[in-house]
Amino acid sequence: MINQSHKSLIFSWRIYPYHAYYIILILILVGSAPYYINLRTTHPKQDDPSTVAPLSQAIVFGIINSYPAYKGNDTSFQLQVNQINNKILYGLTLIKIQKHIKVEPGDRVKVIGRLKIVSSMNYGQYLRRRDIFTEVQAESIEIMLKSETSFIWKRITQSSIGSPYQELRLALILGDRASPLIPEMKQAFQNSGLAHITAASGQNLSLLFFLWFSISPTYLSKQPQKTLIAIPLIICYTILAQAPVSMIRAAIMLGLFLMCQLFEKRISTWNSLVLSALIIYIIDPSYIYEIGFQLSFLATFGVAILAPIIIQIFHMRWKTIPIWLLSWIFIPISATLCTTPIIYIYFSRISQHSIITNLLASPLIAICTWGSILTLGGYLFLEPIGLVLEYSTYPFLWLLYKIALMFQTY
Repeated sequence: MINQSHKSLIFSWRIYPYHAYYIILILILVGSAPYYINLRTTHPKQDDPSTVAPLSQAIVFGIINSYPAYKGNDTSFQLQVNQINNKILYGLTLIKIQKHIKVEPGDRVKVIGRLKIVSSMNYGQYLRRRDIFTEVQAESIEIMLKSETSFIWKRITQSSIGSPYQELRLALILGDRASPLIPEMKQAFQNSGLAHITAASGQNLSLLFFLWFSISPTYLSKQPQKTLIAIPLIICYTILAQAPVSMIRAAIMLGLFLMCQLFEKRISTWNSLVLSALIIYIIDPSYIYEIGFQLSFLATFGVAILAPIIIQIFHMRWKTIPIWLLSWIFIPISATLCTTPIIYIYFSRISQHSIITNLLASPLIAICTWGSILTLGGYLFLEPIGLVLEYSTYPFLWLLYKIALMFQTY
């Protein structure tokens, strides 16, 4: 039975009238999104590749302007088109090939394949909202000129432990968009319910800035100085991680929190979550239909709002259990409970052991992420330090992958 103090704790979060306004605002945003999206939808320009589509045999020249996405042995990426069958054109197209190929943003490539208009289904509409009206089912891709990697990016991607742990170390910091995992490792993390740890999100940002405020130089002794430096760091980090919607959400929430700290004000997690949703909606309303947006907001709701309520209830009932232990147990459980319905709707499956794997992996995730961040800093400023830190982090990366492999078949 739940006593009166527990009831007051459960319902105290819902007692304030302005929460009703938030719910009404969310319903208005969701309801008006289709009309707002129609207003924002663009149409092909006169020199867009769609003007010559469809073509059964197209020879396409262009520059890759996105990191490749890997699904099994398939590779896809966005291409900034310069020429198709000797006709000068300018626009984006999506390249797909049933082969695992290693390409990078900035590579000049020649693609031979079938050019067609994107479908009118959900994914086609998503592409159209990003000014992509065509796709190429490629038969072959030839790299004409490799991109010149900057000195800083070479240092960021530098590694001595090799694949696949090099990719995992970077994915824990920048997400798997910037550092795609090998197919076997990606599949293991997906099947074991740990795919979220390699997606750039609020977890990465929170761990990074906890580390920043912990080890920032001693001459930045005052909180405003650390905050003023942290805000541009958030922007740079979000761009470096390819700015997925989950990272944009986290950056806005953390930015709002830091700005309030700077002006000695307070903002609740619920307020910052709703405000970040509103800002993202204004920037691009189509984001609210993306699974990344939905999972990010539901996971944040579970971790930052639901979990503290559950933890306080259990702590009031069993005061001898330390808070850190309750947090370790109920934070992954709350996130899983909130995100499971969306995962089932999209993928028609539920990972029965995701709570167990997340409980086991939680301490390793923090250690691996902090170790990876420090390794990156070491390689940027002094290579021998980066080398020592990387080899120190390697055993934890290895163990994290082994947990994913262990539970992927259950």
